[in-house]
Amino acid sequence: EFRLLELQPGQGNDSLHGRLFHANLDSAPDFQAISYVWGSDVMDHTLDTPDGTITLTASLNSALKRFRKADAITILWADALCINQNDDQEKGHQVRMMRRVYETASKVLAHLGGDADDHTWDVAIDTLALMYLASLWDNLADLFELPWFERVWVIQEVLVSK
Repeated sequence: EFRLLELQPGQGNDSLHGRLFHANLDSAPDFQAISYVWGSDVMDHTLDTPDGTITLTASLNSALKRFRKADAITILWADALCINQNDDQEKGHQVRMMRRVYETASKVLAHLGGDADDHTWDVAIDTLALMYLASLWDNLADLFELPWFERVWVIQEVLVSK
């Protein structure tokens, strides 16, 4: 069993609202895991929940604001929220589960830092993706020029293999 965050919709500097709930890793709803740098341990931001207010670091606050949706609930897993940081026994158990958590997540969202509405990183990532794709196509073209691909039989050999 582990915790997930149901993050309420919002945008920009709207305050964060959500609720933590327990789920079984084998039957968990679709969720996205957040990968981020903890940064400073100063807890000067908040997440309001039905069970009370949870304090957050600036880094986690920024990540949650970046990844929440404007018009729909977002189900997230973030270690600092979803693992009870005050319970060493739980932390030990949950840390051993982290690989499975990331494997089970429908997507892993990487927060590189910066403010939630700073789109400089988005442009940089899009540019890197385009550069990668251009490089990928060049590499694929080089691959298909190798002599092995000149043989017609390779298609059959590959298709019938296990």
